[in-house]
Amino acid sequence: MNEQSTNNITRILELSVEILETVRSLKERRSAYEGEPLLDFSEVCQLLHQSERQVRRYREQGHLVGFTIGRRRMYLLSEVRDFIGKMRRRGKLEELKNYPL
Repeated sequence: MNEQSTNNITRILELSVEILETVRSLKERRSAYEGEPLLDFSEVCQLLHQSERQVRRYREQGHLVGFTIGRRRMYLLSEVRDFIGKMRRRGKLEELKNYPL
């Protein structure tokens, strides 16, 4: 590769990183209610490392309640943290014991 091509690729990578950081920042800002971060259903599944079906079971059992906005189920981060704390005390969700929140 010549120097011009290398410089172009480097600039493209730098712009890609900037765009990714901007998107992450926008996502974090839009997902808040009175300063409390909001998580959608898929984010809760990822955070808990659980399947969609299992998270639905938690909701059906009353462990996670959340609320709906339109057709989307949303959860406050504090609710998910409380759930994790309760499950830790019960000795469940062992893989979450060292998961930082």
